[in-house]
Amino acid sequence: MLEISHNSSSIAKSCWKKFYWRYVQGLTPIAQPTYFSLGKVLHQAFDMHYKGFPTSEVTQYIDTTMDKEISEVSPDEAENLVIAKYTALGMWMNFPTKDLNCFKDIESEKKFEVKVGDIKLIGICDGLLTYNDCRWVRELKTTGQNFSQFERLSRISSQATAYVYGMRMNHERVEGVIYDYIKKPLLRKNLHEDMHDFGRRIMKDYRERPGIYYRRHYVYRTDQELEVFEQDLLALAKDIKRKLKDGDWYRNTDSCYKYNSECPYYKICHTDNPDPLTVKLYFTKKEVEDVGTERARVDSD
Repeated sequence: MLEISHNSSSIAKSCWKKFYWRYVQGLTPIAQPTYFSLGKVLHQAFDMHYKGFPTSEVTQYIDTTMDKEISEVSPDEAENLVIAKYTALGMWMNFPTKDLNCFKDIESEKKFEVKVGDIKLIGICDGLLTYNDCRWVRELKTTGQNFSQFERLSRISSQATAYVYGMRMNHERVEGVIYDYIKKPLLRKNLHEDMHDFGRRIMKDYRERPGIYYRRHYVYRTDQELEVFEQDLLALAKDIKRKLKDGDWYRNTDSCYKYNSECPYYKICHTDNPDPLTVKLYFTKKEVEDVGTERARVDSD
């Protein structure tokens, strides 16, 4: 049975060839952008926070986890990770709404796997909680968007809709998503600064200007919005099945460079026969069975 997550559906919508490399050929990039490390450590830190860990333990977790990652990379890569460490500490230590007394029935990461027609929708959200006698999905978001941009996009976010849909199909009557929104640093490194000077300036900026960097935002999903999401999901699944059968995985070159970074598959994408050494150097390969059938295990987020 075909399984789809928000991540896989987003990739399919952005570039079918990228979907092919990731989910049909099973190639996962070895190197991950610095923002992946930042996002991963912050999500775990906030998960600890919602589980009731003391602030000092969460801070220590960020510190030791990032130090370990920094020690395992080259000096060139380490500089970006050092700045990411200061950013993560600044984001966490100055987060203004740490009080959890307004919430009840807090749960950590929640997985879902629900059947929709002849496919499965799979995923995992940061958690669930009750606020004002209503059940909500909880999500942490770090983003470069300003508040108004984020709020507009959150109204139509397919990720938020997928989480609400999945939870409701699992008999959790959630109203929508509560976002803990944290804006990425607005500062730029000066020529005279080293990575530590810049990192400390980032931490200071989070401390001195919380109104610019933090917000808690609520988005609702109606039954009609969930019905439209289901229709779109089934249409996308139909496209995936057809492409698995016909093999017409075309490229969207507008997605080769997005968010000031190169698509990780660019190195192998513009040839029908990628160099085996390049594949080995830059990707890990996961065995994918029965690619020519309706099966394509499409990983959860």
